[in-house]
Amino acid sequence: MLLEKALNHTTGLLGNVTPDQYGQPTPCEDFDVRSLANHLVAGNPYYVTLAQGGGPDFSLFARDQIGDEQPGDLLRTRRQGSARRLAGRRRPGAADAAARRRHGSSDRGPAPA
Repeated sequence: MLLEKALNHTTGLLGNVTPDQYGQPTPCEDFDVRSLANHLVAGNPYYVTLAQGGGPDFSLFARDQIGDEQPGDLLRTRRQGSARRLAGRRRPGAADAAARRRHGSSDRGPAPA
């Protein structure tokens, strides 16, 4: 899958980032290396919440996600946790059942007339 390949590549790149590089610029003038790494790491909990039917929480991107951890290790750990949290959504019908629960419907079919 193309997304998995991109995430693996990104995780590898972040695995090479060292704290002495954090202040260096990136092609995006709004981000230095640390803020870009933080943004990428924040994406995992953000998108998991959306996939589970929650609303967007943009504050995740403003909070320090990295702390004293190595960004590549942290992204790898978060990706594994995200995959476990979303595993049930990959089963046939899981997304439909979750949508019905969010909208107050049941899996029992239409109510009798």
